[in-house]
Amino acid sequence: MTERPASRSADTRARRSRTLRAGRTVLVVVVVLFLLLVAVDVLADGPLCRHIEQEMNARLEGYHVALSSVDFSPWNLSLELQGLAVVQEAHPEPAVAAFPRIAFSVQWLSILRGHVVGDVLLEAPALHIDLERLREERDDEIEIDERREPGTRATGRSSTT
Repeated sequence: MTERPASRSADTRARRSRTLRAGRTVLVVVVVLFLLLVAVDVLADGPLCRHIEQEMNARLEGYHVALSSVDFSPWNLSLELQGLAVVQEAHPEPAVAAFPRIAFSVQWLSILRGHVVGDVLLEAPALHIDLERLREERDDEIEIDERREPGTRATGRSSTT
């Protein structure tokens, strides 16, 4: 009977040891995830800004986009574009569209309910529409695609470069 309390004590110590190891493992995982989120929050904005700008410009003909900065928050998966301007290459001044700030966010409560819902905030958008140029485009009998020189895109750059 004297062995029984000793074996209980050994079992209790073994359980505590396993619990402490599991607790340490969980703590290490949480700290590593936290540090990864901090790194993404600090380091991702510059490369993300360049990537978004390049992707937008690759899809546009005759226009280009300039983007001042991007702020991505991994904490709530929000994205903010700052200083977005859309410029027509044939007539760069003024910009066709300017957006000082565009903010994208996710509504987490809706996601918990099984729906994907987000918000987009356009802060003080400015559009410049030249009606005279639009009328000229409308009245021109030559189709836009036919106005280009052979071997060039609408941007005026050679398709071989």
